[in-house]
Formats: sequence, structure tokens, C-alpha cells
Amino acid sequence: MGIISRYIIKELISNLLLGIFVLTSVFLTVDFLGGIWEFLDKGIPLSVMIDYLINKIPWVMYNMIPIACLMATLLTISELSKNNEIIAMYAGGISIWKIASIVCFIGIALTIFSFALNEYLVPPTFSKAKYIRAVKVKNSKYQAFKKNKIWYRGKNIIYNLQYFEPSEKIINGITIYFFNDKFKIAKQITANTAKWIKNNWTFYEGTIIDFEQSNYPKIRTFSEEIIYLPEKPEDLTVIEKSTDTVSFRELREYVEKSKRAGLKSKSFEVDMHSKVAIPFSCLIMMLLAIPFALKHQRKGGVAVNLGYTFLFVLSYLFIQAISVSYGHSGQIPPVLAAWITNIIFISFSVFMISKVRS
Repeated sequence: MGIISRYIIKELISNLLLGIFVLTSVFLTVDFLGGIWEFLDKGIPLSVMIDYLINKIPWVMYNMIPIACLMATLLTISELSKNNEIIAMYAGGISIWKIASIVCFIGIALTIFSFALNEYLVPPTFSKAKYIRAVKVKNSKYQAFKKNKIWYRGKNIIYNLQYFEPSEKIINGITIYFFNDKFKIAKQITANTAKWIKNNWTFYEGTIIDFEQSNYPKIRTFSEEIIYLPEKPEDLTVIEKSTDTVSFRELREYVEKSKRAGLKSKSFEVDMHSKVAIPFSCLIMMLLAIPFALKHQRKGGVAVNLGYTFLFVLSYLFIQAISVSYGHSGQIPPVLAAWITNIIFISFSVFMISKVRS
């Protein structure tokens, strides 16, 4: 690695670390000021608030890294260009593509780091932060993402669900235990599938074991039967919409099992692919910043850089939100829904870089 490469990398990393620190600090400060009164009003100790913020740091960093990448690249390239160091590089035979390759090297490293952060650190810490917010502050039930073997307790009834698809109102693999007033098991129902049809549960390929009709359990099998249950599909909804609390591997395992069970999993497939696609925004934002930093370094300085940061991030989030929405509704394939924003922005970045004169 040459002197020029080391110099650019050093400047980039310095600005990047500063950007991540500032953006994360600002976000957490706003979150602290916005939530401290709610904590204090309910008599929650300050230590709990601090624990909540600490556990939220990895998630905040994960979301701030792409923005920091954009700001750091804009600032670094603008300063190099303003000080005529870019012209000196051109004179020394270093083209715009060489500079882009150096930036690309850092972008790939940050993409890997961002994916690892979201894979190993964000799920457990963000899950704990959501638990603190939901249970200790709002006194509500915390519903974590369940991959299988969901247990739900009703009045004198306990449900064991292998897989539940809320949007389709289908349960795959269900066992229900009915208890009498003395909490002794009275009946057990097992079935391969249960569907919510016309405000009732219809069970398929199952067995009913009655423990109270005689001295011996009475067993009866059925292929299809309507069974009244007090719980409706919305009562059994224990899979939260957000998948921030699970890793890519866990989500992939859930999607594969859902497919084998014959359940629709388009929404979760989109989220699964997004866990790989979104970290690449680090690389994309850095490449996107290069041509604009070179073309407009003398027109407004920091103010212009901040303007471009806001514009690019807002555009990326807007297109990503639309594509993911279409993916969740099944109008476009999950892979395309997760990656189309990256494809658009990386193509635009390469096009803009090619228009810059060395």
C-alpha cells in the first residue's frame, strides 16, 4: 500500500470515527432527553434508563454508520480537493478510479463490520432495550420474535404452536391442553394444521384425547373438524413485526422452516435479504459521495456537504421503504425488494464517477 493510499485511508477513518461518535451521541442524547421524564414520572431508577441507553448503542451505531460513511467521504474528498491535493494526485498519475478503489476498500471493510455488528451484537442488546422499554416503563407485555414452539396460555387452556403465520391466520403443528377448575388435564387436541375460517378454527388431521369421559382416556381421530376456542388469531399474535431482535441466521432458519411447513413467509424473506443488503449502504454512500465532493467542493463547504448528506440519505431511505413495502405485500420478489435500492444507487454512483474529469 502506497503513501497516498495510507494518507487517504487515515483521513477517511479519522473523519469516519468522529462522525460515528457524533451521530451516535446526538441520537442517544435526544433519546435520553425525550424519555427521561417518562422514566422519572413512573419512578424508574436512573440506572434502568442508563441500562436502556447502553443496550441501544449497537443498534444506533448500526443505523448511523452509513450516514457517517457519507459524511466522512464528502468531508475528506472535499478537503483534499480544496487543498489542491487531488490535482497533485492527478499529476502523479493517480486517476479518479484509483481514489475510488481506495474508498471502496474502506467501504467493503465497513460493510463487513456493519453486517457482523447487526448479526451478533444488535439482536441481544436491542432485544433487551425493547424489553426494558415495554415491561419496566410501559408495563406492557413484551413479545419477542418467536421462531418456533410458541406457547400461549388462555383461561384453563395452554397452546403449543410450532409455527404461526398471523397474516394468513394459519397454524402449523398445534397441541392444545384443556384443564378443569382443579387444573387437571381434561382434554388434549393435536392437529397438523389449523385455519381461521368464518370466525372459527378448523382443524385438519388431528387427534382428540378426552380424559374425563371415562376411567380411561378416550381417543378419537379426525381429518377435518371445527373446534370452538375462545382465542382468536389476534390473541395468538406473538410474532412482532420488527425483526431487529434476530440475526440473519435465525431469520433464515425461520424462513426455511416456514417454507417446509407450507406457510407464506414473503415478509420475513424480505427482512432476511435486507439484513445483507442494508450493510452495503456503507460502500454505496462512500462511492456516491466522491463525485459530488469533487465537483462542488468550493460551493458552500460544510453546508453543502450536509445538504448532500441529507438529500442522499433521505432518497435512499425513501426508495428502500417503498421497495420493502412492495416486497412485504408480495408484489415484487423478496431479493429484488431488498436489493433494488442498492442497485439503483451503485449504478448512479459509478455513472457520476465516470463523469468526473481526472
